[in-house]
Amino acid sequence: MLRNPALIPLSQQHHNGLSLCVLTERALQADRSIGNVGKLARRAVDRYEIELSNHFAIEEEVLFPLIEKHLEKMPIIAELISDHRDIEAMIGRLRTDPSTELLQDFCARLAQHIRREERDLFEQVQQRALVYQGGILLGPGVYKLKFLARENQSGRIGTFEQQLTLAPPQNNQLQLSSVMLSSQVEPVQKTSEVKLKALAVDGLSEAADHEDGSGVNNG
Repeated sequence: MLRNPALIPLSQQHHNGLSLCVLTERALQADRSIGNVGKLARRAVDRYEIELSNHFAIEEEVLFPLIEKHLEKMPIIAELISDHRDIEAMIGRLRTDPSTELLQDFCARLAQHIRREERDLFEQVQQRALVYQGGILLGPGVYKLKFLARENQSGRIGTFEQQLTLAPPQNNQLQLSSVMLSSQVEPVQKTSEVKLKALAVDGLSEAADHEDGSGVNNG
């Protein structure tokens, strides 16, 4: 089954995790020297710190709670969280006392965990049409947005950066940032009056009435 767009980022990280396991196992078959084992262990730890730790957090703080709230309690979720803790413990041991056996156990456990999520959990979620989106609240300030895109066939990677300025409210007026992101635009029925309820600015509520038929941005 093709992945729902909302799950694709997690599935892509799963692919990266499986690639790490395959490359590590091949490298161990070719060279089991202490030096190579140490290098492979550092690579596994780096991958955990760069991607896997954040991946686990997104699943535990966003995806899993949404599944249990909107679908049902699933025993597999508790098992997957237990896997996370076991994998984290293995990473801790790889930092201090790497070995061929530990690397092999780590790869086997991570690969098994990823396949369970893809084949069991994600398939159930898609069949029952649960879609999630993540978000974060930002205070006033200057931020830098960094985007990265990877072409699957060639492996080529491109990046893009954009500054985002969030100005503090001034004079009790609502202001727009320098960049506006929207996930959905819906048309508004052409009626004689469209009422938009209470916009809150610094604790002040204002009601706005519009008499046009323009679209309302829900992003």
